[in-house]
Amino acid sequence: MKVAILLVSWVILCSTALAGLPEWASRFAISPSLGAKATSDRQLFSHLMIEYPSGGDKTEIRTHLVFLVGGSGSFADFHYMVPYTGEDFKSASAWIIEPKGKVRSADKDNLSHHLAGTDALYSDSKYATWFLNNIPAGSLVCLDHTLVTKVMVGCGQFYVQEAAWDADSSVIEFLLPPSWSVSLSYEAADSDRAVISGNRACFGKMKKWEEKPFGGSMDLSAARVHFKVYPNADAVPQKSWQEVSSETARNWAKLKDSIGELKYIAEQPVILESAIRRFEREFRYVAIEIGKGRLIPHLPKDVLKVKYGDCKDLSFFLRSALTEAGLKVYPVLVRIPYNDPFFPDYPSGLQFNHCIIAIVGESDTLYYDPTATGFDLGTLPPPDRNAYALWIKEDSPLIRLPDVPSNIPQTAALTGQLNTEGHFAGTLKIGYACQRRNLAAIFPTRQSMEDEIRRLLRRNYVIEIMSTDTSEARRELSAGISLKNFARVINSNIYCNPYPFNVIEDSVENLAAGYFVSAVDPMVTDVTLEFPDGAVLPKDTVLSYESEVGSTAFTSHADGRMLTTRWSYRFLSRHYDRSGKPGLDSLLHGMHKQQSLAMKFALRP
Repeated sequence: MKVAILLVSWVILCSTALAGLPEWASRFAISPSLGAKATSDRQLFSHLMIEYPSGGDKTEIRTHLVFLVGGSGSFADFHYMVPYTGEDFKSASAWIIEPKGKVRSADKDNLSHHLAGTDALYSDSKYATWFLNNIPAGSLVCLDHTLVTKVMVGCGQFYVQEAAWDADSSVIEFLLPPSWSVSLSYEAADSDRAVISGNRACFGKMKKWEEKPFGGSMDLSAARVHFKVYPNADAVPQKSWQEVSSETARNWAKLKDSIGELKYIAEQPVILESAIRRFEREFRYVAIEIGKGRLIPHLPKDVLKVKYGDCKDLSFFLRSALTEAGLKVYPVLVRIPYNDPFFPDYPSGLQFNHCIIAIVGESDTLYYDPTATGFDLGTLPPPDRNAYALWIKEDSPLIRLPDVPSNIPQTAALTGQLNTEGHFAGTLKIGYACQRRNLAAIFPTRQSMEDEIRRLLRRNYVIEIMSTDTSEARRELSAGISLKNFARVINSNIYCNPYPFNVIEDSVENLAAGYFVSAVDPMVTDVTLEFPDGAVLPKDTVLSYESEVGSTAFTSHADGRMLTTRWSYRFLSRHYDRSGKPGLDSLLHGMHKQQSLAMKFALRP
């Protein structure tokens, strides 16, 4: 009878102690960590839930966290800060489970919101901070907060703490409408498994799996999770791309963009090339996406003061400055890199992650990326080419940016003499064609030039660089060099692979949408060698391979003691479907074979 009374009393005591504690946190009231000694606060548990409401335009990010309060004394203070950028803070709660099981709710006054940014431009970063004072050491603090943001379409990532309460106590959930799907990948030190089925995805050791409406939960012990959320084919678009572009244009038009006040470009008529070069000298790109800067650009007059900004800031500044000078310019939203998953049947401005400008002329349009200096005006850097884009202009359709490589191939030329010991002495010239303009800015010192040369040349050479120079007119980096181990001399024979650069490696990326080539610009390499007296040069050689995916060729020509060789290759496209893989493999094999070609030359006494 006494045992029954004691048992009932214990149940009543526990029920009273847990009153007000949410269900998700109740199991921690009997955690083995409760009351444990720790020198500092330690995170025990995290549960991240990302919910996409059906028919809505908001995504809720709910987070449950549990911490063990540490400290050397009997009582300690607890401090935790949550940054939130581009989201709205919807709600927050906190509970304290003391070592003896007593539960109490933290006061609302213990939570504060503040701007913590000190940067002159990006000073609107928001933080929510909990300060809990005089908590018994060994207590558990349970936090619950919800952020609301725009629907997250496309790719992103979340961080999950690595040191968990136990091996499977970090959980992440995507709660999706029926017409949506999620695919996940993760980075972790251990070999956790992953299961993806329909709208459900599970990571971790999967001790437990719970069915959820429109999704599922997963036990996770990865430090970082990459996600791709996208609508299925039967999802009904809420807007057209023309409506998205018009809405974005109207939102950006609300900014007082300082046209008429900047006076950044004074010359009339404006010399566009000169204005862009000045901009590249004076402004710098910073990849900061915090506070309001994540969604809309800052005012051009503020960007002019600090001389830096992210892609939207720089694009909007240039748009205002060039418009003020009488040109017609539009910002352009872009999804980079070009091979990133994109869903053209689901119009949403949130699919874009980059911004450039379009300069409209009488007969053509020039695109310019203000974050990629050193490219000719109208020549886009590789990640931008063929990428999906949307002009910030009324009724603009979805487009793909030009996929045109440089008009002039990138070139390299090595010219000099080969001695009887197999050492080379001569000149190296590297032409950057339309890819680089201001070589003096790219290679400001001799050391930077030497670093570029050593990066390109084969690693088995012993390289000595006697002189370096750049030519803006020829867009060329040149150097006087000597290369030991260029060839081997064995038994009156010279063995030589005249191709001087590191052999091209497999640059094809295998993604779900097919195969993507990282660099498609054509490349031509010329090597001219003068052999020592008595050398017997081979007959002319021609090796070539051409297919529907690209071409590669090698030629050699002997004239007396002079041997002239040329290697060239190019890909015809950046993207190939699955059927193109055999052709890609054959092309890469041909390139590798030609660039690894060994030649033998006899030396007569």
